[in-house]
Amino acid sequence: MPVPILLPDAFRTMASMISHFYSLRRAESARLSGLVVVLMALAGCQLVPVPLGALPGEVRYAEDFGFADEFQLLRLETRPEKPYSVNLRVTVIDGDLLIDAGERKWHTFMRADPRVRVQLGRFVYPAIAVEVTDPNVKKRFIKGRAIYRLEPSRWPEHPPHRINPALSQTLCVL
Repeated sequence: MPVPILLPDAFRTMASMISHFYSLRRAESARLSGLVVVLMALAGCQLVPVPLGALPGEVRYAEDFGFADEFQLLRLETRPEKPYSVNLRVTVIDGDLLIDAGERKWHTFMRADPRVRVQLGRFVYPAIAVEVTDPNVKKRFIKGRAIYRLEPSRWPEHPPHRINPALSQTLCVL
């Protein structure tokens, strides 16, 4: 069963509930926290932002991700051989879908293999993560963070060509 993504309104509601939670006495806060967990479980919400496996949904191919600005959150799947997926905020700048990688486990996986899958709504789109080097784009994000542009791909059918630096050096020596 697919795990729905919490909407920002739900986050605001939860934030106000949490701030109220801290002003309550211990017995009252225990009852309220139990109620929040039960309500979220009944709504089918992901209770904590934990990484998940393969993304569910129909696979579609896109020419570009210009339509992604219709969404506030996306799910990103890295490491195709053993899928690892996380929820991220959607950032579209000049028609490019960008993600701020930071130093996370999934960033390590993405550096090793740029093939990713992106879930926007109920559809999953194969893509290639390309690190952004343009300073005009990078200055819109936290300084020192790795920023990636997600380029639509058909990688299950047409794998991306990667150059192995060690192999290319060996070929040059021969």
